[in-house]
Amino acid sequence: MAERIVNGASNKAPSPLSHFMANCAYTPRPLLRYNRLNWGELTMRAKIAYRDGFYREAEELHELALATSRRGGRPDGLWAAQTLHDLGVIANECGEYRVAEERLQGALFIFERCENFKYRGPHLAQTLSELGLVYLNLGAHARAEAMLNRSLLHLGGLHKADGWHIETIANLAHVRRIQGQLDEAESLYIRMWELIQKEYGPDHRGIATYHLSTCYLYTARERYEDAECEAMKALCMSCITMRPGHPRMAQPYLAWANVHLTCRRLTAAEPLVRRGLHIRERSLDKDSPTLIPPLETLAAILREQGHEDEAAAAKARIERIRELNANK
Repeated sequence: MAERIVNGASNKAPSPLSHFMANCAYTPRPLLRYNRLNWGELTMRAKIAYRDGFYREAEELHELALATSRRGGRPDGLWAAQTLHDLGVIANECGEYRVAEERLQGALFIFERCENFKYRGPHLAQTLSELGLVYLNLGAHARAEAMLNRSLLHLGGLHKADGWHIETIANLAHVRRIQGQLDEAESLYIRMWELIQKEYGPDHRGIATYHLSTCYLYTARERYEDAECEAMKALCMSCITMRPGHPRMAQPYLAWANVHLTCRRLTAAEPLVRRGLHIRERSLDKDSPTLIPPLETLAAILREQGHEDEAAAAKARIERIRELNANK
């Protein structure tokens, strides 16, 4: 699963919403308390829940916001479009790629018909970029690239890149890396890093994603010591910028395990895979589609080590998860 950088543009001139989000941690609570809130208040709380890794709570709050927008929202549908976009982002994070595609296409349909350039520009580009990430996760690389190029077009290209470009540049770099175009991918990752530093500063969680990306890049280049170093940097930065147990905390462990596996160091890789798997089980769901890749890796390790019974149990669990999530 490709990694996310940020969700939104620069925080250089913070809005009341961004200021509130920067100083408020989400605390799970009964949703009945939120029934009387308006669309903006529900959306604000949903974004805080998403930022802090409470994806299902964020999804439920966005569903309430979507219902509110349909009862008395803007006549042009922009509230509904923004909420559909946010719901698509959450579904993508949870490995429900078909659901994400449907929600994002719904948002795209509304944004494309909007006459307000504020939404036809950056907000439309953001939805296109998110669709590109969905198609990348589905393995449809050509379609992902088309969406990302459209996103850059709506943002005015790369010559005046700003905070809105970061997600699109990162996703396009992932496509290039997977396609084996490592030099182009590396230049895009460097550009991404420069923009994060410029727009958000050195302590933003996007820096962790940069280190993860370069970990995979260095692994592809067979620079394994550098790849391990980047995995450790990603883990340290994640620990600083995310709450303990955040779903994204799993990725540095899995990236580090990937380096060991590429070098055939199975004993070193196994505990890292188990740690990443445990984080996703605790933070998402024991039947989440995001568990399939680490379970497949763990099954392969166990089989190589001669633990056939444990490997078979892991494979059986994979099949069960696939059956439960067949339509997602």
